[in-house]
This record gives sequence, structure tokens and C-alpha cells, in this order.
Amino acid sequence: MFPSSLSEDMLDLLRLLQKNEVEFLVCGGHAVCFYGFPRMTMDFDLLIKPNAVNAERLMQSLLEFGFGAVKELKKELFCQRGTVFTLGAQPNQIDLLTSVSSQNEEEVFSHQVLG
Repeated sequence: MFPSSLSEDMLDLLRLLQKNEVEFLVCGGHAVCFYGFPRMTMDFDLLIKPNAVNAERLMQSLLEFGFGAVKELKKELFCQRGTVFTLGAQPNQIDLLTSVSSQNEEEVFSHQVLG
């Protein structure tokens, strides 16, 4: 179940990520709001688990979403830590991240909460 405050485009992308079994977490301002600390945010941050299988699934999802330029991207972009890839523009901007600060992704994913 996704928050009703998200645009249809964001909801469509999230549905595709789920359908294609992409391992991801919502992070940033929307995650903070989920925990009861509302704040203004102009983008939607998704932490993508960086590995080859997940990168393939992500790229397939982006292609199905209508982001044809994904064909120009190298899968390795989403296999390494430190990638920030932005889709769209505020207020419907989506940031795809492969790491968050110095946190270990395995540790972060082990504490996920289904919303």
C-alpha cells in the first residue's frame, strides 16, 4: 500500500518496481513522514540495493515506465555504491540512490518496515 499523496507517475513506478521484484526502500523525506515526523519534500528518494540482478530488474522497470533513455545507461551504474540518478523534476522528482551516507545497505535493508 502506498501513500495517497503520491502522484500517479510515482505510484506507477512503485508498482513496476514491485512487479519486477526490485529490492528497494523508500528513504528521505517520505520515510521520515512515515515515522510521524511530517516535513515538506519536493522529491521521492528510493534506495536501490546495488547488485547486478537488481540492476537488471530496475532497468526493466524503468523501460516499462516509459523511460526509453534507460537503454543508454550501463547496468553497472546501479551495481555500485554512490550512484544518484534523478528522474523527472520537482515536485515529481524521483531520486534513485544506491547508498545512503556511510550506512551499509545490508544493515539498512535488515531494518526495513513494510508500509
